[in-house]
Amino acid sequence: MPLVTQANVRLELPGSLELVDPPAQVQLTCPGGRYSLDLRPAGANAWILERQVEIDVFDLPASDFAGFREFCRAVDEAERARLRFQAQ
Repeated sequence: MPLVTQANVRLELPGSLELVDPPAQVQLTCPGGRYSLDLRPAGANAWILERQVEIDVFDLPASDFAGFREFCRAVDEAERARLRFQAQ
């Protein structure tokens, strides 16, 4: 059974703020894991953020380790994305 971490968040901004350059959707897969991050509009000044991480195995063959390490690095990079807001 995979280890799954999921978050679903609704962001409602005051009328005086707008989201600038929202991050692109991210979909990553590797042997033993999957990751997705999606931020989409949900009406006037509202956004839905959905994030999910699934890890299938904790005993990875040595031949899959480099790919899993790269997957983890890419997930870390996606998680560091910052949301930028500016006054309207």
